Amino acid sequence: MKRIAFLIDKPNLYGSELHVLKLIEMLKGEYEIHLIAFDEGPLLERIPKDIAVRVIKIGWFPTVGVNQLFSYINERNFDFIHGHQPKAILWAAILGRLLGLKSIITIHSLPENNRDSYTNLFKRQLVCMFHKMVLFLAEFLSHKIIYLTSFTLKRSFFKKKAFCIPNWVEVDRKQAKGNIDKPPKFICVGSISFQKGTDRMLEAFGLIKEHPWSLEIVGDGEEKYITLLKQRAFALGISDKVTFMGYRSDIDQLMARSDYFVLLSRGETFGMVYLEAMNAGLPIIAWDIPAVREIVPKENLIMSNLNDLKKIFEDDSFALYRERQELNKQFIKNHFSKELVRKQYIKIYD
Repeated sequence: MKRIAFLIDKPNLYGSELHVLKLIEMLKGEYEIHLIAFDEGPLLERIPKDIAVRVIKIGWFPTVGVNQLFSYINERNFDFIHGHQPKAILWAAILGRLLGLKSIITIHSLPENNRDSYTNLFKRQLVCMFHKMVLFLAEFLSHKIIYLTSFTLKRSFFKKKAFCIPNWVEVDRKQAKGNIDKPPKFICVGSISFQKGTDRMLEAFGLIKEHPWSLEIVGDGEEKYITLLKQRAFALGISDKVTFMGYRSDIDQLMARSDYFVLLSRGETFGMVYLEAMNAGLPIIAWDIPAVREIVPKENLIMSNLNDLKKIFEDDSFALYRERQELNKQFIKNHFSKELVRKQYIKIYD
């Protein structure tokens, strides 16, 4: 059985970390997998008990932790070293070359995504340049590169060794009922941030405040930013219809009782939560960005203007609702099933 060392920066419970968890669960019967994290975090508590887990504190620059990582990998005769997240892909690629191992890196975010987390113009440019340098070095030194979407794959510096393998979901899960003969229930799941478009989502809902509806916003973010959003919801006259739920672990149940999934992100490298919502049978309301065009059928409500949200209350909404439910479920089966993706990873590790 081949051995794989997965490397990850900080084991939180966001998109890239949950991707690693799902990858481990999917492949652990095919390979002997070890997880090496560069810090402590809640993801580690969810890793299957039969997976070897090691925390080695490592920064961007060589420290004693790098020697520990070098020794750990060298002593266990790994066949592959697979890095996720910026710092981990860099060290995976470097150690792969030093130890003569096949290194694979998965690109979960582009330099622009890291840049957009900052408001200071100088810091934005500095962060973007730094992450471009990291990405270039990691791609140059690695043996294989995995991108999650075709549009991000086009950004690769070394396309000849790059592949597109998307995220995946467990198909045929319980479907949301969609009781849209009553006031519709909207749900938004994701980190609450400018990048995720939480602010413009509230602006869009402010334009339909005369209609009956409710919106649950699930996720966490900076407390100061959330306070500003709550104040804006009050100013728009919709605070009684909007509930900030905070972090929740019962996302499946929340989606099952909802009618629409809405997330107006300004940018995504993939957008796993869109897949989860479609798999739950929810029609999608999203902003027109490249990732959405690739993973969400165009028959859903893809917005390019805040006023587009009003279309939900047009006369043909019920017929379109049922059509979108079935279309989304079938789309997931055809493109993002676990079995389809598993076959692609086995080829990568061949």
